[in-house]
Amino acid sequence: MSFNDKASQFIQNITSSSLSLVKVLVSSKFKSIAKSAKNSKLLIIANGPSINEELSKPENLEKIKKLNTMCVNYFHKSDFFLQIKPNYYIIVGLELWSDGVDESYIKNRLDLFKTLAEKTTWKMTFLVPFDARNYNFWITIISANKNITIEYYNNQAIDGFKGLSRAIYNRNLGMPRSHNIVGYALMISIWKNYKSIGIMGVEHSWTKELFVTKNNEALLAQPHFYDLNAKAEKMAKAGKDQRKLHEILRKFYLAFKAYFEIKEYASRHNAKIYNLTEDSFIDAFERKNTSDFINS
Repeated sequence: MSFNDKASQFIQNITSSSLSLVKVLVSSKFKSIAKSAKNSKLLIIANGPSINEELSKPENLEKIKKLNTMCVNYFHKSDFFLQIKPNYYIIVGLELWSDGVDESYIKNRLDLFKTLAEKTTWKMTFLVPFDARNYNFWITIISANKNITIEYYNNQAIDGFKGLSRAIYNRNLGMPRSHNIVGYALMISIWKNYKSIGIMGVEHSWTKELFVTKNNEALLAQPHFYDLNAKAEKMAKAGKDQRKLHEILRKFYLAFKAYFEIKEYASRHNAKIYNLTEDSFIDAFERKNTSDFINS
């Protein structure tokens, strides 16, 4: 790297770190994430199409039921939610609580909160960004179920010098700029002191589903286990504005880049992350099949 490149990178890091500190001071809350037992295993179940097949295998499902598990966003749509009884349920995304979003998001989020409140008969921690605490409608619904404990986390995107970023992560005050819920779930898993973390249902093969119409509209199909035949649609931004192609690609870039940052951070905390999803596009984590992970 030339002197000019190094100088440019240094200036960029100063700017990014300064902005990160401002965000932490203004928006982050000084509250640590509750730790789990040391050297334990956690399985994060995302919403990719492959979980239908993996969880339908009796030999897998029975053992997964005995593991510590974390599910994300709309996993309540699966019949496996009531069978697995996840220890943790994490959500992220302004469309899940903020005002001014499209009607479809309002319908989906109410279904999410009401389903969790009505059907959770076991002890479960509901992990929610601090930004959502100012919207009482969902708190009222969830709080009606005494089996659910609400735990808030800081999801401020942190950039800049690695040393400063790690110091912020260690205090649970921010995370890498991941732009995908799996990144948030992984960071919280590390904060909770899990040492062996598996991720399932993380195909992340979005580039195969992306195209631009003759009207210059960038469309993306996002198949999930609950909607395998998802149609290509405009990609919303915070539940309303349409994303342009460069914005979509940047979102992908940030998601994949964050996984390498999370991998490095996990290593510093003696944690190992395994990708259990066949044909996944994530290239940061060691691959392992589901049966090997749950039996190890």
